[in-house]
Amino acid sequence: MNISELHIENLRNHSNTSLDFCNGINIITGLNGAGKTTILEAIYICCFSKSFQPTPEKELILKYKDHYSLNLKARSDYNSNYSINVSYKINDKKRISSSLGENLLPKDIIGAIPIVVLNPDYKNITFGAPQNRRDFIDKVLSQTNKLYFENLIKLKRALKQKNYLLSISKKNKHFDYAQIDTWSDLILELSTDIVFKRIEFVNIFKNYFFETYAEVSKNAEEIDLIYAPNGIGLLYNNIDRIQLKETFKQFQISKRSDEFNRGATIVGPQKDEIKIIVNGGIAKDYASQGQHKSLLISLKFAEFHFLKDRHNETPILLLDDIFAELDDIRSELVLNLINDHKVQTFITTTENNKFNNLLNNQINIKQFNVKDGITSYI
Repeated sequence: MNISELHIENLRNHSNTSLDFCNGINIITGLNGAGKTTILEAIYICCFSKSFQPTPEKELILKYKDHYSLNLKARSDYNSNYSINVSYKINDKKRISSSLGENLLPKDIIGAIPIVVLNPDYKNITFGAPQNRRDFIDKVLSQTNKLYFENLIKLKRALKQKNYLLSISKKNKHFDYAQIDTWSDLILELSTDIVFKRIEFVNIFKNYFFETYAEVSKNAEEIDLIYAPNGIGLLYNNIDRIQLKETFKQFQISKRSDEFNRGATIVGPQKDEIKIIVNGGIAKDYASQGQHKSLLISLKFAEFHFLKDRHNETPILLLDDIFAELDDIRSELVLNLINDHKVQTFITTTENNKFNNLLNNQINIKQFNVKDGITSYI
């Protein structure tokens, strides 16, 4: 996939920015806070309907404005044209239209442009809490399975409703068991589908991960990727959907009184863990700084190859200020991936000179500079 044009209106500090990109490496330079990441953010919103930063929609809008608007044009590996418009106005709903139609929902556009993002905050995938690893898996799966994404949204809503009923019931010391159990039954169905897809995904994805880590680390360590569903543990390798649902149901029943006592749902895939193992130890507890960097790059390489195989389309790569975190060896590995697979890449950096000795002169390169939300070509 290649993005050819992007127009940004009133997103963060960009009031009116129009850009033409090359199909190789697009390097975006500028000082911190200049608006470099906003360009990547705009691309991501056009692909995922929301930012990769945890920012409320209204805070994305340029100061003193009441809306933002984005327009992106792209071409597939098979020369099919694709365009998308995403806009948001305060006190109004987000509006999405594309080559596929008008009045679209996020599920209608996610996966249309496969995309891989890496920025310093993503180190929480290996360093941080289980939520970070669940988010990683959910975002990869959502780009390849619309039903999975829909089920995540439905689960979030069902949990919100059940938690509200549990909290009110606990406060009033009166439980409407029938109503609460109705939401529990829906959560059971959704949980079964979500966990079953996660099991399938991890069993496939770990092979991509093993291969990329072996390349990045030069076979320095043994690694593993273990999915531990909440309440099921590790006894799932050969489990079918019917068995999985029954296992979940029994766990749900066993925790019913605990949920009433706490006034909150404690059963479901929102509690799952994905363990990254290095030499027999859990990475977040035992891995060195260098191992964490290698693990993160390997996970993102694996994501790239997984999405490419599933879509039969080359993903777009967004690298937000990551080269400041990487040594020359790991930087070269990332750039080799770009070169070998002819990946359209967007790189933000404050250190343009860092690439002088790393970039292959045969790669198509275009350079931009951003200052106070205004972008110029170099």
